[in-house]
Amino acid sequence: MRFGLLAMVGMGFLSVSALATPISISSWYAGASLLQPLVAIAVVAFAFHISLAGRPLFGGDLLGDAAERR
Repeated sequence: MRFGLLAMVGMGFLSVSALATPISISSWYAGASLLQPLVAIAVVAFAFHISLAGRPLFGGDLLGDAAERR
């Protein structure tokens, strides 16, 4: 299986930051513990947006597109 260098660096960063960040909602460091999942979600959303390459997420007629391909 082939993995890209950027994907491996991103996985390494997220795994190290997840282990280094204490998880708490009611402590004084709650902002830091909530920042890590928000950054991860933002990176995933940006990567998904880039992977679409300008195509709409829900574009076109779903049944019409399938019938035209046959």
